[in-house]
Amino acid sequence: MSQLSLNGTLLDEHNLDYSVTEGYGSDGQGNSGSASLNYQGGRGNVDVGYNYDTDSRQLNYSLRGGVIVHSGGVTLSQPLGETMALVNAPGAQGSSVTNNSGVTVDRFGNAVVPQLTPYRETDVSLRSETLNNQVDLNDAFQQVVPTRGAVVRAGFDTRVGYRALLTLTRPGKGTVPFGATASLVDDQAKTPTTGMVAEDGELYISGLPEKGRINVSWGKGSDERCVADYQLPQSQLSSAVISLPATCQSE
Repeated sequence: MSQLSLNGTLLDEHNLDYSVTEGYGSDGQGNSGSASLNYQGGRGNVDVGYNYDTDSRQLNYSLRGGVIVHSGGVTLSQPLGETMALVNAPGAQGSSVTNNSGVTVDRFGNAVVPQLTPYRETDVSLRSETLNNQVDLNDAFQQVVPTRGAVVRAGFDTRVGYRALLTLTRPGKGTVPFGATASLVDDQAKTPTTGMVAEDGELYISGLPEKGRINVSWGKGSDERCVADYQLPQSQLSSAVISLPATCQSE
């Protein structure tokens, strides 16, 4: 009998394993073969297998996972280990956690890292390239030191809203001075939405609602501050960074 095998991994995080084997019989022996898939997902693992020979056919499958009930709700996960981390990143639905293949943030902003080493400093982080266009992280990672058997929290301070590059000009006075500070008025974020004006009056700022008002200041005098009202264009809302001019009026 001769045999041919093929196996490997698929998907961006290599969290889908596959294996195919085919055996070719000789001297009256029949063919045989098998195939299997193993998927590690954010809400659990799925295993599917199929094998056959001249006398039988067999299909098997399994679902494996865990559940954590906490103050923020109920979170499904991959099979739980002895020590784990509960990730909270509001607004970052679908973002991937770097620590385990296939672990993603659910629609409630939670995820579980199921296998941590106790009593060891561990960096829990999200893959920046998987964040959607309306989410920024104030910290790239959270460091945890779990005790054995513990569920530790890794909370990320997210800034949810649009990213924009505003060109601020003052009527009859040119652009807003370099180094001016800007802040969103009526900001509801846990961490204030702020930015600093660069050359040519350009202000990069994230976490913006579709429309609002921004306070700008470059000194203590009444003539050294202004306010800019903005309305993000509907045609650019899907862009990673929205560019638009804004007029900064004296208060």
